[in-house]
Amino acid sequence: ASVSAIPNKEEENKEGENKTSVVIPMGVAMNADASLLAVIRHEAVQLEIYRVSERSDGVDINLIQTIDCECQPLAVDFHADGSLFVLTKEPTFCLQFGKTKNNN
Repeated sequence: ASVSAIPNKEEENKEGENKTSVVIPMGVAMNADASLLAVIRHEAVQLEIYRVSERSDGVDINLIQTIDCECQPLAVDFHADGSLFVLTKEPTFCLQFGKTKNNN
């Protein structure tokens, strides 16, 4: 799976053809053991969490959770304890997320 460009919606251009737009990543962070990847996208109010798994020929990156934020995320970073901090626009400036009992 690619994290660089995920289709967002189809739009019709001037010639009447359908095209798929993408929401470009604005920030990414990987946790200490490289098993989780957090992605925020330009002008989006969601945070995406991906599980990263090694394979013999590379890695698999799979979306495991999308979190709705009350305002647009601007930056994201994992703390040493595994919690995730998200810097956002007003009214809330910093959000903190932790793992639940099932490790998601």
